[in-house]
Amino acid sequence: MKRGQSQIIATVLLILMVVVAIGIISSVLIPYVRDKFSSGNCLELVNKFEIGNNPLYTCYEIGGDDGGDDNGGGDSDDDCNPDETYINGQCVSGTLVSDCITISESGNYILKNDINADLGSTDNCIYITANYVLLDLKDYSIKSQTSGNGRGIKIDGDNAIIKNGNINDFSIGIYLDKNLNNKLLNLNFDWNFDYTSDPVGISLSGSSNNLIKDISIQNSRNGILLNIVGEDVSENNEFYNIISNNNKNNGISIYSSNDNIFSHITANNNNNNGFYISNSNNNKINNSQACDNTNNDLQCNIGTGNFGDENIFSNVVMCNNWPSVDDYEECCVPKTCVQLGFDCGIQTDNCGNQINCGGCLSGYHCEYGNCVSDGDSNDITSNDILPSLNPNSPAPSPSPSDSDVLHIQIKIKDINDKISGFKLDFGNGITREITEIPESNTAKVYDFNLNEKPDSIDLYVIDKNGKMCSTKDTLSEVVECGV
Repeated sequence: MKRGQSQIIATVLLILMVVVAIGIISSVLIPYVRDKFSSGNCLELVNKFEIGNNPLYTCYEIGGDDGGDDNGGGDSDDDCNPDETYINGQCVSGTLVSDCITISESGNYILKNDINADLGSTDNCIYITANYVLLDLKDYSIKSQTSGNGRGIKIDGDNAIIKNGNINDFSIGIYLDKNLNNKLLNLNFDWNFDYTSDPVGISLSGSSNNLIKDISIQNSRNGILLNIVGEDVSENNEFYNIISNNNKNNGISIYSSNDNIFSHITANNNNNNGFYISNSNNNKINNSQACDNTNNDLQCNIGTGNFGDENIFSNVVMCNNWPSVDDYEECCVPKTCVQLGFDCGIQTDNCGNQINCGGCLSGYHCEYGNCVSDGDSNDITSNDILPSLNPNSPAPSPSPSDSDVLHIQIKIKDINDKISGFKLDFGNGITREITEIPESNTAKVYDFNLNEKPDSIDLYVIDKNGKMCSTKDTLSEVVECGV
């Protein structure tokens, strides 16, 4: 009898131990599996998403605060805190700048008005010698009164941030001289005079580990110039979302500079080359376009280990077998109806876009793009005949079909209060922004009408402070959702 009771007790204890063990394993394994496999193999932003600290994301500022800059709201000085000033619709804190200046102390500096600088050929309008300086131009302009004279901003310190403004007509717009870890964000450069010097939009001389992002440069001689100074090489710099068009020499010039990354660059219609690479190694160019440049779209004279793909070039000079024909597509030049030899109908412009070549006069019909007499053929298709006789009339937009629609599912968890929206980059200059975010723990499918399925999709998350964060991988490597 006692032996039977002992066996029953032992069996009960064993069952309890198994139940406890299953509970412990479930509490560890289920969250692990849940985090590893999101619903529908779609992107899932996890609970503890922290802008700027999560190693899965690279964060870039697009207008929020950085380095302590206070961009609060307000309608006038009366609405700002005692240590703030109302500038361009915002309450800001920092040292106000109204004229050319040398900045020799760390801190926040805010441009309060346009500056028209009267400089000598080697002078600097704003000269930064300190480390850890944030200069917010607040959409104002720094301009040289005499085209091609002086430098707009020269940076001799490290860890500076220059953002949000216009720099025009200097010999060098921004000059980075043997320094590290600076950021140039959301800046425009333009030249409005026939200059006699050789101006440059952004010049990096022996400078490394800098981020250059959201930049537009036009009408200079060289848009962006990387060079060596003594033994100081410009290396490990990142250039993202740069437009450098219509310059009198090169869009991007890379001399004796190594291990730099150029992504989403546009260098079109420059009078010499789009990209020019000389004595430079291990530089990466991808997702970029250089077309309609007078000499070459990409000219690589001397260099080893340069690489990159998913580019659009036409005239290419290779070095060490790069780029091969697999690394880029040919530039597409749209053609008119006359150039294509069409008189009528909806045709393609040699680049896959529809153009309206007009209709035919009474007694004629459109056949294979040409107007022929009704008596010459019975092959009349109503889709070939257009009511308009104007060859410049826009073609009607085709109705989207399932093949034109891209479905992307996004699910977020308990972080709605930190996100203001998303941005999707489909490549070839096609982007879409999402401001309607899904409810917490609810997957939402977004539909996009596109002409063709993109090869890759970059996803950016925009937080409440205006910072934009991008996953290191593209969506095509992370998600396949109903495409």
